[in-house]
Amino acid sequence: MPVMDFFTKAATKMAQPDLDRHLVLAAQEGDIEKMKTLIKQGASIDGRDASEDTPLIGAAREDKLEAVKFLLKQGADPTLQNGIGKTALLIALCDHVAEEISLTLVKTGKALDAVDMHGNPAAFYAAQYGHPKVLEALAEGGADMAKPGKYGTTPLMRAIEVGQIDAGRTLIGEKLVPAVGIDMQDNNGSTVLALAVENKRDIFVMSFIALGANADLKDKQGRTPYSIAEETGQTAICRALEEQRAKKYAVAASATVKTMKTISLRTGATP
Repeated sequence: MPVMDFFTKAATKMAQPDLDRHLVLAAQEGDIEKMKTLIKQGASIDGRDASEDTPLIGAAREDKLEAVKFLLKQGADPTLQNGIGKTALLIALCDHVAEEISLTLVKTGKALDAVDMHGNPAAFYAAQYGHPKVLEALAEGGADMAKPGKYGTTPLMRAIEVGQIDAGRTLIGEKLVPAVGIDMQDNNGSTVLALAVENKRDIFVMSFIALGANADLKDKQGRTPYSIAEETGQTAICRALEEQRAKKYAVAASATVKTMKTISLRTGATP
């Protein structure tokens, strides 16, 4: 190796931390020309600053859409996480930047189910902060839309808890509802139906009943959606749940009668 090449490479290696830190700063500022210069000087496209942010995470945090697009074209890795376990996508959702940044990151199809230090995935935060378009994009990209976060809370549960109506409606839409885990239970044993009753989200209670949610599942305190409605004086919800139960038993009874008739026809016995 020529002597000059050796010293040039050695100097670049020594300056690497500063180059990487300056690239993160340039990304945060959205200064694409400065980023190009720093990359030519040897800055790593996935270098880190003191907070373990990469340039892509920094650009996402500071709401710099064009910088995000530039970095992705340069091969920035959207799966990398910072010191608190957040990817660029998780940062974009939690820091309330332009939705287009989240959508751009979802389109990469990478790390869609990654979780932060709290154990929460992107779908959880998209539900919490009311991003129906991001929820749809995540589902189309193959994300697990029933993946539970902290306390076993699914994205649909979170939307119900915090009252994100549009996000909740998106999750129980025709395309997504098979994948959201209607009868899943959180760490307390609560289902989305129980949470909807408890938080008095009547529009969702009726929707879950229509979708056939199991109203007999008990939480760890032994409560069902019906007992919660009864305790809180929600008489209309009690009636709706009673009607659902009556229909359920009627269907079960009808199925039993049909089965008995089939047996009698085969055996000649009287049902």
